[in-house]
Amino acid sequence: MSRTRIPLAVRFWTHVDTSGGLFACWPWTAYTNPHGYGEVGTGGRHGTSGSHRVAYELTNGPIPPGVFVCHHCDNPPC
Repeated sequence: MSRTRIPLAVRFWTHVDTSGGLFACWPWTAYTNPHGYGEVGTGGRHGTSGSHRVAYELTNGPIPPGVFVCHHCDNPPC
């Protein structure tokens, strides 16, 4: 039996709480690492990525080399 792969964007956005509106924090509601940062399985060679990095890439495209993706609010699960 084969498993149907759910696209990363669909899996990702189902775990983001956007109830606060466009300008509020959007906390990650799934797995967080011991430091409180959200992580999501990407299926890539590294297995997981920070949820803030995945959010950036889904909305803006690949992160350019040497660029750091940071939280505007400094709230780890956001």
